[in-house]
Amino acid sequence: MTPAYKEILRHATTSWRGWWPGNQPTAGSLPRTLRITGPCTGATGYDHMVRCLTQALMQTGVQVELHDMPWSATRLPDAALEVFLKACRRRVKTRFHLHFCMPQQVKASPRCRNINFTMFEASRLSPVWAEASVRNDLTIVPAESSRLCWVRSGIPEATVKICPLGTDFSTFAPGVEPMKLATADGRAVSRFRLRFLNVAEYIFRKNLDGLLRAWITATSARDDAVLLLKTGFYAAGSREQFEAQLRSIETAAGKRLAEAAPVVFVDATLAPEEMPRLYAMATHYWSMSRGEGFDLPMLEAAACGLQLIAPDHSAYQDYLNSSIAHLLPVREVPVVIPNDAALSAYFAGAHWWEPDEQGAARLIRGLIKGTVAATPSARLALMRKYTWEQSARRLWEIISEV
Repeated sequence: MTPAYKEILRHATTSWRGWWPGNQPTAGSLPRTLRITGPCTGATGYDHMVRCLTQALMQTGVQVELHDMPWSATRLPDAALEVFLKACRRRVKTRFHLHFCMPQQVKASPRCRNINFTMFEASRLSPVWAEASVRNDLTIVPAESSRLCWVRSGIPEATVKICPLGTDFSTFAPGVEPMKLATADGRAVSRFRLRFLNVAEYIFRKNLDGLLRAWITATSARDDAVLLLKTGFYAAGSREQFEAQLRSIETAAGKRLAEAAPVVFVDATLAPEEMPRLYAMATHYWSMSRGEGFDLPMLEAAACGLQLIAPDHSAYQDYLNSSIAHLLPVREVPVVIPNDAALSAYFAGAHWWEPDEQGAARLIRGLIKGTVAATPSARLALMRKYTWEQSARRLWEIISEV
């Protein structure tokens, strides 16, 4: 067991005394105890966020009682979760219940301050989200774009706070042994000069279709470049939808994917400790998303020293700028999600941002030809502010003031 986990267990099993509902302690004397409900055993980005923030809170001395809220059928192996879950199993007495979910999913605890840590990827909330947010004592979001979304939707500014997310800069770092990957014809990915990576669940907002259209437009089979797609297929039928979309993209482009530079699909579920090795295989991280609440993979890629390519919108504007990333032009458009009425309802009346595919293709082409200069690494600039420890300390600071 690592020293860090021993410290987590020590905090999780420390006896608790001296507080009961109703004695109204001052902020400075509040017991450092917290109940958390959120996804924490799956492979999604939200599960990863909840695990990392929970561990960081415990490492700063907060005793945590954790309740899982499964979001997908894809669960990490029990061996990867055993120590983490054991550290959070003990019940605690607390006046704070922190939820990680959509506002209408919050199941409030009586005699507790109910706080929801959430985010949104478009310009304003649906009435369902807005009405549910008002019922919570506080909403915490990770970026200014989400804060503005809540305020534009009529939520009082005083009840919406920002707590940026973070990453582990010692785990996600340059010099990690790269994962061994190969193209369909057996060529080692490491032999390509430029290696572009995208990590995303297959959903419409992530715009993998736009990314692939730009790749087909920009590249040829002769180019010394490869695209790595780490794609999560968590919804039923999503893999089949993606394969149909690939065929549609080829038809519309009049060009087969095999005629572009190679694309390597990495769709196996990777354990958290394997992810740094995936980033280590890449030279660039590229997003064509239509909107982001934060995008942890982009921050992890920055920590690993990769060149960054991102649309100039939403949460990216909090931690990226043109001095450390290639920013793509965007245009604001109404949210339209084909063939998904239930999801579309959450985005009713909202706008998000369509990245310029032709601009992205020109940038990729320029990088391959060497006519576009590299940007300085974003690692040093971001590690001053975006660690999990800093995030946990800011989170507890906000909670203790409720």
